[in-house]
Amino acid sequence: ARPFVQTSYASYKQELQSNDIRLGLAAYHMAMFAIDDNHHEDAVEYLNESLNAFESDDGKVGDVERTVRTLLVDIFERSDKSEDATEHCLAIGEKQEWRSPPKPLYMVPPTLDKNLAKEALTGRVILNFTVDEQGFVRSPRVSSSTAPGLNDAALAVIGQFRYAPRFEGGVAVATSNVNFIINYDLSLIHISE
Repeated sequence: ARPFVQTSYASYKQELQSNDIRLGLAAYHMAMFAIDDNHHEDAVEYLNESLNAFESDDGKVGDVERTVRTLLVDIFERSDKSEDATEHCLAIGEKQEWRSPPKPLYMVPPTLDKNLAKEALTGRVILNFTVDEQGFVRSPRVSSSTAPGLNDAALAVIGQFRYAPRFEGGVAVATSNVNFIINYDLSLIHISE
Protein backbone atom coordinates (compact mmCIF):
# COMPACT_ATOMS: atom_id res chain seq x y z
CA ALA A 1 0.00 0.00 0.00
CA ARG A 2 2.91 2.36 0.68
CA PRO A 3 3.88 2.94 -2.99
CA PHE A 4 0.23 3.59 -3.88
CA VAL A 5 -0.17 6.11 -1.03
CA GLN A 6 3.13 7.82 -1.88
CA THR A 7 2.11 8.17 -5.53
CA SER A 8 -1.34 9.41 -4.59
CA TYR A 9 0.08 11.89 -2.11
CA ALA A 10 2.57 13.30 -4.65
CA SER A 11 -0.17 13.65 -7.25
CA TYR A 12 -2.70 15.16 -4.85
CA LYS A 13 -0.11 17.60 -3.51
CA GLN A 14 0.34 19.03 -7.02
CA GLU A 15 -3.29 18.97 -8.12
CA LEU A 16 -5.51 19.59 -5.08
CA GLN A 17 -6.19 22.43 -2.67
CA SER A 18 -4.62 22.06 0.77
CA ASN A 19 -8.05 21.60 2.39
CA ASP A 20 -9.15 18.77 0.07
CA ILE A 21 -10.09 15.68 2.06
CA ARG A 22 -8.29 13.41 -0.41
CA LEU A 23 -5.01 15.20 0.25
CA GLY A 24 -5.75 15.11 3.97
CA LEU A 25 -6.24 11.35 3.90
CA ALA A 26 -3.09 10.79 1.84
CA ALA A 27 -1.09 13.01 4.23
CA TYR A 28 -2.53 11.10 7.20
CA HIS A 29 -1.42 7.77 5.73
CA MET A 30 2.01 9.22 4.93
CA ALA A 31 2.22 10.21 8.61
CA MET A 32 1.42 6.64 9.65
CA PHE A 33 4.30 5.37 7.49
CA ALA A 34 6.62 8.01 8.97
CA ILE A 35 5.60 6.99 12.51
CA ASP A 36 6.28 3.32 11.68
CA ASP A 37 9.72 4.37 10.40
CA ASN A 38 10.38 6.49 13.54
CA HIS A 39 10.59 9.65 11.41
CA HIS A 40 8.61 11.76 13.84
CA GLU A 41 9.49 15.15 12.34
CA ASP A 42 8.14 13.99 8.98
CA ALA A 43 5.05 12.58 10.69
CA VAL A 44 4.38 15.94 12.35
CA GLU A 45 4.56 17.70 8.97
CA TYR A 46 2.14 15.23 7.38
CA LEU A 47 -0.26 15.38 10.33
CA ASN A 48 -0.26 19.18 10.30
CA GLU A 49 -0.98 19.04 6.60
CA SER A 50 -3.88 16.66 7.16
CA LEU A 51 -5.35 19.05 9.74
CA ASN A 52 -5.95 21.52 6.91
CA ALA A 53 -8.47 19.07 5.46
CA PHE A 54 -9.96 17.75 8.71
CA GLU A 55 -10.19 20.74 11.03
CA SER A 56 -13.81 21.70 11.49
CA ASP A 57 -15.16 25.22 11.39
CA ASP A 58 -18.36 24.41 13.28
CA GLY A 59 -16.81 24.66 16.75
CA LYS A 60 -16.78 20.89 17.29
CA VAL A 61 -13.94 18.42 16.97
CA GLY A 62 -14.67 15.64 14.50
CA ASP A 63 -13.40 12.10 14.92
CA VAL A 64 -10.67 12.44 12.29
CA GLU A 65 -9.45 15.81 13.59
CA ARG A 66 -9.38 14.39 17.12
CA THR A 67 -7.38 11.38 15.90
CA VAL A 68 -4.84 13.59 14.12
CA ARG A 69 -4.46 15.93 17.10
CA THR A 70 -4.15 12.98 19.51
CA LEU A 71 -1.37 11.53 17.36
CA LEU A 72 0.40 14.90 17.46
CA VAL A 73 0.08 14.99 21.27
CA ASP A 74 1.55 11.48 21.42
CA ILE A 75 4.51 12.34 19.17
CA PHE A 76 5.28 15.57 21.01
CA GLU A 77 5.03 13.99 24.47
CA ARG A 78 7.28 11.08 23.46
CA SER A 79 9.76 13.64 22.09
CA ASP A 80 9.72 15.69 25.32
CA LYS A 81 7.99 18.58 23.55
CA SER A 82 5.06 19.08 25.91
CA GLU A 83 4.68 22.73 24.94
CA ASP A 84 4.00 21.70 21.33
CA ALA A 85 1.47 19.12 22.52
CA THR A 86 -0.40 21.75 24.54
CA GLU A 87 -1.74 23.46 21.40
CA HIS A 88 -3.52 20.26 20.41
CA CYS A 89 -4.76 19.46 23.92
CA LEU A 90 -6.33 22.93 24.02
CA ALA A 91 -7.81 22.63 20.52
CA ILE A 92 -9.50 19.36 21.43
CA GLY A 93 -10.69 20.65 24.80
CA GLU A 94 -12.14 23.82 23.32
CA LYS A 95 -14.18 21.95 20.72
CA GLN A 96 -15.55 19.09 22.81
CA GLU A 97 -17.95 18.76 25.67
CA TRP A 98 -16.26 17.75 28.92
CA ARG A 99 -17.23 14.27 30.01
CA SER A 100 -16.41 12.68 33.29
CA PRO A 101 -14.37 10.64 33.59
CA PRO A 102 -12.31 12.10 30.74
CA LYS A 103 -10.13 9.87 28.60
CA PRO A 104 -6.44 10.73 28.46
CA LEU A 105 -5.00 11.87 25.14
CA TYR A 106 -1.58 10.50 26.08
CA MET A 107 -0.75 7.60 28.38
CA VAL A 108 2.39 5.66 29.25
CA PRO A 109 2.47 2.14 30.64
CA PRO A 110 3.69 1.74 34.21
CA THR A 111 7.10 0.25 34.84
CA LEU A 112 7.57 -2.18 37.68
CA ASP A 113 10.68 -3.72 39.14
CA LYS A 114 11.00 -7.48 39.46
CA ASN A 115 10.76 -7.53 43.26
CA LEU A 116 7.53 -5.54 43.26
CA ALA A 117 5.92 -7.85 40.72
CA LYS A 118 6.56 -10.84 43.00
CA GLU A 119 4.87 -9.06 45.91
CA ALA A 120 1.69 -8.00 44.19
CA LEU A 121 0.64 -9.81 41.06
CA THR A 122 -2.74 -8.17 40.72
CA GLY A 123 -4.35 -5.04 42.01
CA ARG A 124 -6.45 -2.00 41.35
CA VAL A 125 -5.32 1.54 42.06
CA ILE A 126 -7.77 4.43 41.84
CA LEU A 127 -6.07 7.77 41.41
CA ASN A 128 -7.55 11.20 41.96
CA PHE A 129 -6.01 14.40 40.53
CA THR A 130 -6.58 17.75 38.89
CA VAL A 131 -6.38 18.33 35.14
CA ASP A 132 -4.97 21.84 34.78
CA GLU A 133 -5.71 24.47 32.13
CA GLN A 134 -3.17 22.94 29.73
CA GLY A 135 -4.18 19.31 30.22
CA PHE A 136 -1.40 18.33 32.64
CA VAL A 137 -2.11 16.08 35.64
CA ARG A 138 -1.53 17.93 38.92
CA SER A 139 -1.60 16.81 42.56
CA PRO A 140 -2.20 13.09 41.96
CA ARG A 141 -3.03 10.95 44.95
CA VAL A 142 -4.20 7.41 45.55
CA SER A 143 -7.85 7.43 46.58
CA SER A 144 -8.04 3.65 47.01
CA SER A 145 -5.92 0.62 46.30
CA THR A 146 -6.08 -3.14 46.59
CA ALA A 147 -2.30 -3.41 46.11
CA PRO A 148 -0.37 -0.77 48.07
CA GLY A 149 2.88 -2.08 46.58
CA LEU A 150 1.74 -0.74 43.19
CA ASN A 151 0.76 2.74 44.40
CA ASP A 152 4.11 4.41 43.69
CA ALA A 153 4.23 3.02 40.16
CA ALA A 154 0.67 4.23 39.52
CA LEU A 155 1.45 7.70 40.84
CA ALA A 156 4.60 7.92 38.72
CA VAL A 157 2.79 7.00 35.52
CA ILE A 158 -0.32 9.17 35.97
CA GLY A 159 1.86 12.27 36.27
CA GLN A 160 2.91 11.76 32.65
CA PHE A 161 -0.63 11.60 31.20
CA ARG A 162 -2.11 14.45 29.14
CA TYR A 163 -5.76 15.37 28.83
CA ALA A 164 -7.86 17.85 26.90
CA PRO A 165 -8.74 20.49 29.49
CA ARG A 166 -12.29 21.52 30.26
CA PHE A 167 -13.46 24.85 28.86
CA GLU A 168 -15.97 27.27 30.41
CA GLY A 169 -17.05 30.31 28.45
CA GLY A 170 -14.29 29.77 25.90
CA VAL A 171 -11.54 29.64 28.55
CA ALA A 172 -9.62 26.58 29.69
CA VAL A 173 -10.10 25.85 33.39
CA ALA A 174 -8.59 23.42 35.86
CA THR A 175 -10.80 20.50 36.84
CA SER A 176 -10.33 18.81 40.19
CA ASN A 177 -11.49 15.40 41.39
CA VAL A 178 -10.71 13.58 38.13
CA ASN A 179 -10.30 9.83 38.61
CA PHE A 180 -8.39 7.19 36.69
CA ILE A 181 -8.32 3.48 37.48
CA ILE A 182 -5.25 1.36 36.81
CA ASN A 183 -5.85 -2.39 36.92
CA TYR A 184 -2.73 -4.49 37.21
CA ASP A 185 -2.69 -8.18 36.29
CA LEU A 186 0.86 -9.43 36.27
CA SER A 187 -0.06 -13.05 36.96
CA LEU A 188 0.53 -13.95 33.28
CA ILE A 189 3.96 -12.34 33.10
CA HIS A 190 6.97 -14.60 33.58
CA ILE A 191 9.55 -12.94 35.76
CA SER A 192 13.05 -14.37 35.50
CA GLU A 193 15.56 -14.15 38.28
